[in-house]
Amino acid sequence: MKSSQYPAQDLKRRVLSWAVKLKVNPHAVRVQDMRRKWGSCSSTGTITLASDLLDQEQRFQDYVIVHELLHLRLATHGRMFKALMSAYVPGWHAMEGTGQHRFAESTDRQEAGCDAGGIDEHTVRHRTRKKGNSATQHGTVAVHVENSVSA
Repeated sequence: MKSSQYPAQDLKRRVLSWAVKLKVNPHAVRVQDMRRKWGSCSSTGTITLASDLLDQEQRFQDYVIVHELLHLRLATHGRMFKALMSAYVPGWHAMEGTGQHRFAESTDRQEAGCDAGGIDEHTVRHRTRKKGNSATQHGTVAVHVENSVSA
């Protein structure tokens, strides 16, 4: 089986490779059409990546993969999350502000959706939202640590 014929499977394999490095165990990994996000991590541990992420550079793909996998350990974008991102994806801040983000023209960002039960889903992509409509995340999900973008 040629890997170039199965790009979604290659992306899933890279997620699992990163999961081993980060010492996390996602419940499932999906690649599907997503209009507003590059990826998400559900409260059940499912990592979902946008199918058009396959059209992006590998370094950006790894940034999204690591970002979502980190949410299996840390629910918020606090100091520890940012330190781990820097340890495993040096220069990730530069990618966060590029046109590779969907809705990059928006300066607002949805951190996560919540319901009364805790984390609903984390969003990596920029979204438009009204000022003052902030979303917060509560709790943690599973386990996570990181390594650099040379997967």
